[in-house]
Amino acid sequence: MAGVNKIIWNLKTLVDNTVIDDIFLSKLIEKGLLTDNVIKNIQNKNDSRKFPYCIFIEIDKKGGSIETRLVDILLETGNMRAAKILDNKKGTVDLQKVERVPVSRVDSEHKTQMDVTAENSLFKRINTLAQRGNIDDNERTENKEQHVNVGESESGILSQFDESSGKKEMPRFDQEKQDIIAKEDVKDILEVKVLQAKEYFIDEESIYSFGSNVRGMAVIINNDKFLFEEDYPTRTGSQVDVRNLSDLFKQLGLEVLIRENLTRTETLNFLIDFSSDEVHAKSDMMIFCMATHGPDRSTLVSADCRDIDIETDILRSFNNENCPGLRGKPKFFIFQACQGQDTDYGVQIRGNQTDAKPFFSKTGAEPPSSPLKDPAWEDMLIAYATLPGFVSYRDTVKGTWFIESLCKVLMEHSCDTSLRDMLDMVARMLKKYQTERGAKQSFKYEVIHFYKKLYLHPGLPPKPLL
Repeated sequence: MAGVNKIIWNLKTLVDNTVIDDIFLSKLIEKGLLTDNVIKNIQNKNDSRKFPYCIFIEIDKKGGSIETRLVDILLETGNMRAAKILDNKKGTVDLQKVERVPVSRVDSEHKTQMDVTAENSLFKRINTLAQRGNIDDNERTENKEQHVNVGESESGILSQFDESSGKKEMPRFDQEKQDIIAKEDVKDILEVKVLQAKEYFIDEESIYSFGSNVRGMAVIINNDKFLFEEDYPTRTGSQVDVRNLSDLFKQLGLEVLIRENLTRTETLNFLIDFSSDEVHAKSDMMIFCMATHGPDRSTLVSADCRDIDIETDILRSFNNENCPGLRGKPKFFIFQACQGQDTDYGVQIRGNQTDAKPFFSKTGAEPPSSPLKDPAWEDMLIAYATLPGFVSYRDTVKGTWFIESLCKVLMEHSCDTSLRDMLDMVARMLKKYQTERGAKQSFKYEVIHFYKKLYLHPGLPPKPLL
């Protein structure tokens, strides 16, 4: 487990095996791991089930030697099993001591719960809430089933978000509204069939060259189940996107790699391994797609409800410095996620107008003595399902609006149209989508020194480089 963040990696197991009471919390304050104000703030913002998770997440933020200090506190407070999870040697030595049992853990060896004598103790309040947890879970399940039955439309598509029901205030680290599902008449479920190209488009100066026997790798990371399901509901219908994208990429000649429900640590480790893979040196291009919830601009959510920064954690992994195998080769990134909670209800059509202003960069010649270099960041095209601050929309039967539109356009036009031109077509197609309440969705794409046209040439054999 060297190099692995053990607290986050074992988060659920730690929660299941730790008694979070006044004794434990007092030790955290005494040893300087958390302050009284921080603990009270966590308690005020979270229910009893999330409270212990948030305590460990907050401890993890301290970094440094925090794991060792936490193990000592766990041992001092009798949480032997939890200590053993973080430090097997220390936990094993002290495991013969009297072990305390979390009130939320059902254990045949401890058929009675611990008595709490302090009437106003924090532990007593948590214990009371925890005892009601199973009842609340059953009630939520029943309510969810009732909502589905009521919300079912004639077409069989279910709405998972009711704007009239109001919004529950969420903690800082998971402020993300459930993707809204559009209620549309289901006419045709998309079947991806890519039209084959008949000729190569070749221009060394203005078109990316395809001459390798390996077209490239296409990665799909799909998170549809989350640790805190109340705040990040299951992304029903996302598997439709995975299937459509997989079919599309395979027919475009790429090798497809699918990963699902990765934690933040697993995601970052995967990015390190994938970006350093030798296969890229033999490839013509790369596609990276991640579909999940998105609480804010440029931020994605891992399966354990931690933030992943698009630029710092993902794009940086594939720049020329960190991924030399893809240097000078096109890299297409697709991010299917909300970027906030705003809803776009459109405006009345008043002609073809835009607020966009042209951007002019200042250029200058390099000093004569400077060696010619490539930029560290180049050949990247990034597509976002929605605009910063806004939600995206997902249909339980047909998948997300954006991915469905993207697949439709690429399967019909990859044979003779460049990628950037096809993304403009996606924008025109997406413009036609609308919910029953009149909500719209706009997507955006941006380029980082993506200075050539990219033709995908589906169905054509590798073209030898001249």
